[in-house]
Amino acid sequence: MANTFGLLSVEVAAGDSAGTASTVGLANYVRALNSHASTTYTVTMVDGGKTGTTSLVGKGEVILQKSKDGVVYASNVAVLLTSVTPPRG
Repeated sequence: MANTFGLLSVEVAAGDSAGTASTVGLANYVRALNSHASTTYTVTMVDGGKTGTTSLVGKGEVILQKSKDGVVYASNVAVLLTSVTPPRG
């Protein structure tokens, strides 16, 4: 069975630099979706003084766990972000 989660906000385009990073409504869990069909983009999270990145393939998605003050941005605005409930399953 696939992971399930509830949606807590509308989907928005990710900022494309650290200067346009978002807390995604102070979310603890964020779904990042690469809306591009084939191009891979990088998603970056800065939280508690630590920075992490992951590559997101075309149409790929990932759920990030962060503190409310943590921020997320991507290498392209084709990455869409929304706050979600903790995944189950």
